[in-house]
Amino acid sequence: MSSDPTTDERGLRADLLTPSVVAVPGANVEVELQILNTSAVIEQIQVNVLGVEVESAASEPATLTLFPDESARLLLRLRFPTQLASGTHTALLQVTGQSMRSIAECELIVDVPPVPDVAVALEPPLVRGAGRAEYTVAAENRGNTVL
Repeated sequence: MSSDPTTDERGLRADLLTPSVVAVPGANVEVELQILNTSAVIEQIQVNVLGVEVESAASEPATLTLFPDESARLLLRLRFPTQLASGTHTALLQVTGQSMRSIAECELIVDVPPVPDVAVALEPPLVRGAGRAEYTVAAENRGNTVL
């Protein structure tokens, strides 16, 4: 599959107007879809994101209802988790009509830049005494890339 429009024989067509995004973990990205109801019934549209973990997803309008042969744009705001591994991911946007259970699918390319983040702690944090002490250094990789 690609970002080319797909049509379900039962009545939905979806065009992905934003075929790829750069998603900094923890920040919102916007994806725009053009959706056409080719069925003979009124459809309420829902969009699901598959294949890539999403922290949150919201659409504008929140509810999209399309009459037969009606077309509208839907803006999808996605937030990916901070631990999403850096690199290129492929997400499947599944557009579903609730009346006829029509489905149209589009592939979204998600490029995630590396975000290094490390936490370092001394254990124990405090030693009382005179002279010498031994510490253990604990390092934790909290980023989305190998350090």
